[in-house]
Formats: sequence, structure tokens, C-alpha cells
Amino acid sequence: MSHVARRIRLRRAADIELRSISWLWPGRVPLGKVTLIAGDPGMGKSFLTAYLAATVSRGSDFPDGPPGLRKPGSVVMLSGEDDASDTLRPRLEAHGADLSRIHIAEGVVREAAPTGSDVIDLDRHMEELESAVREVDRCRLLVVDPIAAFLGTVDDSSNGQVRRLLRALADLAARHGPAVVCVSHMNKNVQGKAIYRTMGSLAFIAAARAAYYVTQSPGDEDERIMAPIKANVDLRRTAMSFRIEEGRVAWGRTDLNITADEMDAEHRGEKRDQFDEALQFLRAVLADGARPAADVIAQGEQAGIGAATLRRAKKSLGIVSRKHGAGEHAWCWMLPGKENESMFTFVEPAHTDAAQTHGEGRCAHA
Repeated sequence: MSHVARRIRLRRAADIELRSISWLWPGRVPLGKVTLIAGDPGMGKSFLTAYLAATVSRGSDFPDGPPGLRKPGSVVMLSGEDDASDTLRPRLEAHGADLSRIHIAEGVVREAAPTGSDVIDLDRHMEELESAVREVDRCRLLVVDPIAAFLGTVDDSSNGQVRRLLRALADLAARHGPAVVCVSHMNKNVQGKAIYRTMGSLAFIAAARAAYYVTQSPGDEDERIMAPIKANVDLRRTAMSFRIEEGRVAWGRTDLNITADEMDAEHRGEKRDQFDEALQFLRAVLADGARPAADVIAQGEQAGIGAATLRRAKKSLGIVSRKHGAGEHAWCWMLPGKENESMFTFVEPAHTDAAQTHGEGRCAHA
């Protein structure tokens, strides 16, 4: 029995040319990669894709991006739920799109039957889709909304099948450069983390380089929040708020420090008491100056506040970490505004009520 000789091709890391990330939406949506927008029905996901398409078609600035002239680009849209004439076009017009640069895929035409068309099936028609993207002048965005409508016979609960299809979609993006934005619904497992709630296989999240969760803002039924679920590239970690006003996206804040899981917890009726307690705890503990991080975490845990919650609260408050030597107390935490205090030593706590309540020691200037 003959054997085909095979070997693993190796490439030295030193021979790999460095390449920076290119962005469609700076810090949010990378070019040449797959981005996922997930959320429950009625949360405004398709309004977001219409906003993206319109912004690209005009070469306009994004709400939190650097201002400056951008060249208009073309867009290819696969829409499986919205009719082009009564929904998609009016929505694009409401966002001020240059309709001449937006191309809506209507099906796959067969040479044997040029008057008819087949429903687009990404598993069977990836080559045809790639040809369409290649033929469009300066295609900067490919929208697949929702991706479940274009899976054909692919089992969306099969990691292997979904990964294979999304790998082909990612390869298309890498070869031709557009940002590929896929829309997905969430499943009904409201108790799970947001990263596990995308409809079907976890492979949808795994294959995306960036993923966002869109949901209703806690306490405001008209406001929506778009929060990052994951980021495999250098993305901004803040969430953004928006409303749908007169059929278009109207952006609010772009610097919200809330995670997708925290929003889900709010909707399940869970209180943020522990997170709020962590915020108060850190403000009190660090009010008199920097403290060893190990002590802060240990004391927080003694007070019933977990280390993960403390770190989220630390990030929310903008607390700064600085190293001042080696050993257990090497790292100190300090409230923002004290970033220039870079040299610290560990000292015993003063005999005050605050020290007795919250600490074993503190950091001070050397």
C-alpha cells in the first residue's frame, strides 16, 4: 500500500510581516474580518446594519470615530427577513444612504433559467457571492441579515458545519477586504451568559473577530444598548446607546461601562447591589491613597464581594494599577488623578476607624 508523503509546513515568526488592523468603523468593526451583531427580535439590529450601509455609502464619520474625510464605499446586502421595496430601501433612505452604492442580493441566477433565481445558500453559493463582491466597485461592507436565513442545509447547532461555512466567509473577507457583518438572533436561554446565547452553535461567536449584543436599556424601553460580547482584535470595550427616531438610528453615549452579561442580569430582575457595593467599597478603601491590590481583594472577599466583581468595579471607576517592587504587595491600586504617584512603599495602617474597617495597610511615597 503506497503512502502519500505529507509534512507540516512551518514558517518562522521572524519571517512574518507585521500588519496592523484596518477598520471600517475605527475600534468597532474591522475590515477583512467577520463581525457578529446578536440580539432578540425587535432590538434594532437591522436598523444598525442600515446605518452601517448608509454611513459607508456616503463616506461619513462614525459617532465615536476620528473625524475626517472618508472615501465612500459600496455595500452588498443579503436580507432574509426584510422586503427590499417596502422596508429595506425606505430604511436606507431614512439614514441618508447613497443608494447607487448599495447592492441588494436577490438570489442566484442560473444560466439555464436566466429569468428565475435560487435562494442564496452560503454553503452552496459562496463562490457566487465572492464573485458578486469582487464585481462591485470598492466593496467595503457585506451584510448577512440574518445569517440563519442563508445556511441552507447547514445544521446551525453543529460546530463543525458552522465553522466550515464561517471559515469560508472569513476567507472571502480576507481576500477582498470588506467588513462582513452577520446578524443573529439570541436563543431563549436567558439564564446563560451572552456569549452562549447566540442562536445555534457557539461557533458563530467563535468565528467572529468581534461580536456585539444589542438589547433594551434597563429602565428605558425606548433606548437600546450595543455592548461588546467578545473581541479578538484591538476593539473598544465600551458599550453604546442608541434610539430609533423617525426610522433611523440616533446615537447617544459611546462610553458606557456596562457589559452584555450585566444587562442580561438587569433584565432577569437581578440587582446590581454587589457591584454597587464594590464601587462604594473601593472608593472608601482608596480614599486616603493607594493600597496594595492583594489586600484590597482579600478584604473585599471577606466582605462578601468577589474578586471578579471588584475588578469590574475597578475598571468602571478607572482605578490605576502601579507596581512598587516585588512580593505580595508589589501592585497598588489608586483612584484616578493620582497617576503620577509612581513610587510607593508599604506602610502599616493608621489607627483610624476607616483603617480598622477596610484595611491592613496602605501604599505611600517612598
